Amino acid sequence: MAARMAIVVPHSGVVESVLIVEWLRESGTRVEEGEELVIVESEKAETAIEAPATGTLEIAVDADPSGDVEVDVGATIGHIVA
Repeated sequence: MAARMAIVVPHSGVVESVLIVEWLRESGTRVEEGEELVIVESEKAETAIEAPATGTLEIAVDADPSGDVEVDVGATIGHIVA
């Protein structure tokens, strides 16, 4: 059975939610640990979330082409399947 590692929006300061601005890789592609996967934006700054492991990316929360998607800090937005 394949191992699944969650991609989680990290806690930083007092921010409670962020906007998913852009996925840098497509679901189903192979990614390397440490590779930047998604850009999220808070009131203060944009941040890249990196792959927590090497494997295949499964996106659970897509950025909306007509407007950004808001997600809570600590939310799982995808998985890496190794």
